[in-house]
Amino acid sequence: MEEYIQQLIEDFRESAKKVPAPGPFWENHKDETSESGLEDLAFVNQYVNGMPQKLSVIFGIDKVVLPPLEKLKSYQAACLYNEMLKLWHSYNFFPDFPKKLPPHLRYKFLRDYWESEQILVDKGEIHVEFCQYEPDLCPFPCKYCDCKDFDTYEGKLDENWENDGEAPL
Repeated sequence: MEEYIQQLIEDFRESAKKVPAPGPFWENHKDETSESGLEDLAFVNQYVNGMPQKLSVIFGIDKVVLPPLEKLKSYQAACLYNEMLKLWHSYNFFPDFPKKLPPHLRYKFLRDYWESEQILVDKGEIHVEFCQYEPDLCPFPCKYCDCKDFDTYEGKLDENWENDGEAPL
């Protein structure tokens, strides 16, 4: 399995080298701190008008080559997760996980999401949410999820607004 994992890591790294170059708009607007806001508009335009594609197509790596978590040791899954995360970042995809979720479980979520569709953008960040922040619907094991904490905070926020109309500090 170690050799297979090494080959898979090499495939991730090769895919990361094949990220499409920024389109013609970006060549004329290299300064992302420009006050014109054209970069933001281009990102929005690209995202709104882009064609969704499966991540497996975008990355050029079929899900079938990703071993299920059950076939991996924790350290192997963690290693694959770290390499997958680099791959996702190279294509401007940023998965959002609870801070306490261990890497081997993060691997499982990335693998399970591999056939989902996203829109590839030249610049910016596409954040991928796995949780809808409703504890009853949370896909993460309870001990790792943040949504139960968010739910508590939200209750305090509602209570403060009802009491004096001001948000908590």
